[in-house]
Amino acid sequence: MSLDQPITFHHYDSLTSTNDWIKKNYALYDLDRLHLLSASQQTQGRGTYGKSWFSPEGLNLYASFFFALDTLPFPFTHIAQLLSLSSATTLESLGFTPKLKWPNDLLIENKKIAGVLCELVTIPGKTLIVLGLGLNVNMPLKLCLSLDQPATSLAVISKRSWELEPLRQRLAEEFQQDLLLYLEKDFVPFYKAYTDRKL
Repeated sequence: MSLDQPITFHHYDSLTSTNDWIKKNYALYDLDRLHLLSASQQTQGRGTYGKSWFSPEGLNLYASFFFALDTLPFPFTHIAQLLSLSSATTLESLGFTPKLKWPNDLLIENKKIAGVLCELVTIPGKTLIVLGLGLNVNMPLKLCLSLDQPATSLAVISKRSWELEPLRQRLAEEFQQDLLLYLEKDFVPFYKAYTDRKL
């Protein structure tokens, strides 16, 4: 297991869905390591319960962490919440005040800014863990208002644009640190931090 090794990053101009790409092409990667795969746009982005995730080109962060384990040390009941919390902590470090809505959403000012989609897939001899994140970064107000639920973006809130690469890097570092502790102690060390931010 090499999950403490530097994260391997992969980026594509366009994918149907980062989660779907990984599930179809996992054999291309060293699954003992932690990877972060992102795309400039998704043509068939997905959220929970089969809902679509609006993924316009070049505006937001569309990314999935993935790795595989021979056996799960415990039921991964809260792995999606772990990424939600890591994302919230990352945004807090930039001056934002996100709240967590069970099971997998991040809200700011009662408007959705991010969502997590967790998928555990049985592959030969292992379990593949895929954690997708959609984070609205530079989406303009007009597009936010066009969605079927209240939504916002970092740019709308801060009135400035954000570079995606430094944000992706910061999130990756936060999640890797949290993941290593999670694999050792389950969600117990994170429970208070999660509930403190929960709506």
